[in-house]
Amino acid sequence: MRLSVLVFSGLLALLMQPSAAEMSLVLASQEDFKPYEWRDGDQVKGLDVDIVEEMARRLGWKVDIKLYPWKRVLHEVAAGSIDGGFSAFRTPEREAYAIFLDPPIHLSTYCVFVNPERPIVFYSLEDLDGKVLGKNLGFSINPEFDHAQKRGRFEVIEKSMSHNLRLLAAQRIDAVIGNALEVDYMARELGLEEKIEGLPTKVASDTPAHLIISRKSPLAKDPELLKLMEETLRHMLEDGTYAALLKKYQ
Repeated sequence: MRLSVLVFSGLLALLMQPSAAEMSLVLASQEDFKPYEWRDGDQVKGLDVDIVEEMARRLGWKVDIKLYPWKRVLHEVAAGSIDGGFSAFRTPEREAYAIFLDPPIHLSTYCVFVNPERPIVFYSLEDLDGKVLGKNLGFSINPEFDHAQKRGRFEVIEKSMSHNLRLLAAQRIDAVIGNALEVDYMARELGLEEKIEGLPTKVASDTPAHLIISRKSPLAKDPELLKLMEETLRHMLEDGTYAALLKKYQ
């Protein structure tokens, strides 16, 4: 009798667990980061949003996407108050509280953007010494840039990209360090194409930006579901879905 009760209890527990088809995720991303993600009225839009929503659609899952300042996104992921976030660069600090899924959601190319009416030369970080630069609030560029910033080798104004590009167009700062796709998209939207010019030398090699899952999320305890997400993203990359979605924003 006791064995029957234990077996029944085990079966009941399994039946009460949500199946893969019933999964519902809460994810967060950076607010006002066009064309990757932004809020348009009640809608959340953008390239990364499209990729995540297509992944969820193929899996038959529900996904609720929140937009916060980037520092809050990482805080919520670390606390486990949401299931995950996107799209994050891999760092040892973040790996302590998040699982990074492959393939990445996108590759970030960071460049130096100048006003062609007051150009500067850039071949290495030393060329930025003493300059006044703009970049997105809370963003990490790479260890070398971040270390130079902490040492005060150049002044960094951390505001939204739209704010920084307006400062650059008005020649109030020397350059903007930004994601090439974001800056090109934002410059077109603001009508500042003639005032914004990207320099050929990259600040950093193309950097993978990932969908991350909080280690405190129930999802982190199920390797099969994580594998299913990665396989879906890989299929989307290989079947041309990533490339097709990217074209919408170029």
